[in-house]
Amino acid sequence: MGFIRTDKDIVPVAGGERIAAGDTVVINSSGCAEPAPAPGPGVSGTVFGVAIEDADNTAGNDGDVRVTIEFSRGQKEYLFAGSGIGLKDVTKPCYVGADPKTVSLTSEDAVLAGTISGVEADGRVRVILPL
Repeated sequence: MGFIRTDKDIVPVAGGERIAAGDTVVINSSGCAEPAPAPGPGVSGTVFGVAIEDADNTAGNDGDVRVTIEFSRGQKEYLFAGSGIGLKDVTKPCYVGADPKTVSLTSEDAVLAGTISGVEADGRVRVILPL
């Protein structure tokens, strides 16, 4: 068997889930993709990648629909949930915010999104994905 180098994969979507292009994605305990959850009791984990297409499995079972995920180590731009983000926060870990397109600095009961690599004046942040 040879070495396979890729930065994308097609993975099954969890039953009852809808993933939008650009959503941060995690893999659940059944091995299926779902949007990264908002912080809450018992939430933990690490981002698997970013969906590059929409996938709607709201009416299906695990794996009835598949989605293409980009998972190479790279940077993704997010909106920052909250205020006070600045250059002082570069190199700090950040976590998925209230939706899969935002991040925050709050780690309690949240999914690790990656490491902040840059901050824009309008509140957008660049994040190095953890893979």
